[in-house]
Formats: sequence, C-alpha cells, structure tokens
Amino acid sequence: MPSALCPLPLGKMMTEKAPQTNPYRKINSTTAYRRLMMAYYFIAKHPSWFGKKVAWITSGGPVEPLYAMGVLPFYPENYGAMCGASRMSVSLCEAAEHKGYSRDLCSYALSDIGSSFTEKGPLGKLPKPDFLVCGNNICGTVIKWYEVQARALQVPVFFFDTPFIHDEIQHHTLKYVQNQMKDYIAFLERLLKRPFLKDKFQKVGLLSFEAIKLWKEILDLTRQRPAPLTAFDAFIHMAPIVTLRGTRWAVWYYRKLKKEMEERVKKGVGAFARE
Repeated sequence: MPSALCPLPLGKMMTEKAPQTNPYRKINSTTAYRRLMMAYYFIAKHPSWFGKKVAWITSGGPVEPLYAMGVLPFYPENYGAMCGASRMSVSLCEAAEHKGYSRDLCSYALSDIGSSFTEKGPLGKLPKPDFLVCGNNICGTVIKWYEVQARALQVPVFFFDTPFIHDEIQHHTLKYVQNQMKDYIAFLERLLKRPFLKDKFQKVGLLSFEAIKLWKEILDLTRQRPAPLTAFDAFIHMAPIVTLRGTRWAVWYYRKLKKEMEERVKKGVGAFARE
C-alpha cells in the first residue's frame, strides 16, 4: 500500500509525462503542503531545539496520545518513501542486505534499517528516537522491524496489538483494544514521567476526527466527473493525515485543499484538461 510521500514536484513530473494536448493541472495548495511538510521534517531533524521527544511510530499506529503528551511522531515508512523518491533506496537496501537482512523484506523496512546503519538518507543522520511505537494494524513486517530497531537503538518499544476484523467488530475485540490503549497510556506516563492529560487528549482527538472527515470529503470529490484530483495527488496529499493527524495544522491544510477541490468541481475543472 502506498505510504505518504515527501514533498515532490508532482505537477512537473506529471506534466512532463502527459501529452501536451492534455496537460496536468497543478494544485495550488501544493505550495502550502510543501511548506508544512518541510516544517515538520525540520522539527523531526532537530527535536531538541523545540524541546521535543521523538517516537518512531508505524503509519497505522495511534498517534493521538503522542501529540497529547507533547511527543513528536516520526514515521519510518514515510521516510522509506522519501528514500525511494530521492533515488537513495537501492544503496540503503543493499546496506541492510550486507548486514544479513533478506532482500525479500519490504523495501521500506530495508531502507530504514540501512539508513540507521549508514546514517545516510534524504535527511542525513536522523536523531535517535526516545522510544518506538508499533501498531500491527498496518502489516506484519513492522513487528520484527521495530523489534530489530529497538534492540539496535537501545530504546523501549510498545507493541499495540490489534486483532484482525473478519466481519463485524465484536465486544471482546473492542474490549481488547481498549485495554491496549490503557496499557499504551500507562507506558507513556511511565516513560515520560508525567500524567496523561485527558482534556488535552480530547482536544487532539477532536482535531483528528475533523482532519479525517475533511480528508474523506476530499477523496469523495474524486467521484465527480471530471475528477478534481488524481490517485497520484491523493498519495502525495495524504501525508498530513498520517504525520500531523491530531494537530490544527492538518485541519488547516485540508480545509484549504478541500476549498480548492470544491471550486474545481463547481467549475467543472478536472485534474487533466481531458479526462
């Protein structure tokens, strides 16, 4: 499944590949998107400057408790996508393979592990995380991936186990995940040596729900003909819902993007001149 990518020259990329008779229409909000993601990665690169602790977390992990506790989440999967976009993933994957990791592993995992070994990548050497959070609702690979990194970096790791939902959510399944969340919060309180603020968590949760709602509404606009944005646009602009979910910045950005897409729908303007 595609992960959120780093800021890319998407308009240029797609325009170059598209016939001149059917040009790609650049999304104006992309400028704000790039600035937002650059600010995020700048803080992730220099967390001590902002008094932040950093947690490496899977893209499907529960990020809201981290923001409620003032912890900055960082996503190795997104960084793996950045490595691929920067054409650095091959050398990083090979570095991991030379350490004995199978080439059959996910390239995101190999890129992240290789980057840790070599201290190379699009952002150079990344700051050591204070702890890791692994949610296995994204895939099975992350379990061993995060176990390996926790051992190599000598930091604590919390595994958030989520059962597979075959049909409807059962009561015992819901109870199990609720207990996992309690353990997760207790882990954060113990590690950060401060109490979990429920009021702050509620505010973060409300912002998270609003951002999710906005993002869903943006994606629903693709059902219009002509579609105002492409699948490639969606892969790019999903970054804030992953990295900044629960913050006012994600809400601000998706309001802006939604307004632009709604204007396109109103005028009958598609992502391409001819769909």
